[in-house]
This record gives sequence, C-alpha cells and structure tokens, in this order.
Amino acid sequence: MLNAIPRGEEAVEVFDAAPALARNPHFFEIKRARSDGLSHD
Repeated sequence: MLNAIPRGEEAVEVFDAAPALARNPHFFEIKRARSDGLSHD
C-alpha cells in the first residue's frame, strides 16, 4: 500500500519492482509504520 500516488519515473520504478518481488517464492510482505495520512494529489 502506498500513502501517496507516485508520479513519473518514481511510478515506473515502484510498479516495475512489484512483479519482481511477487516472482520470488520467499517474498511475503513489506510493512512499516505509516507516518503520514493518505494523499490522493
């Protein structure tokens, strides 16, 4: 889950990385505390 919508090159990096993680049979999840509220800007 992302708390802000990535734009431009950052969006490409985030969405290109997701399938690579999903292909790894040892990957389960990434979690960390949310420091800000959600942003839809």
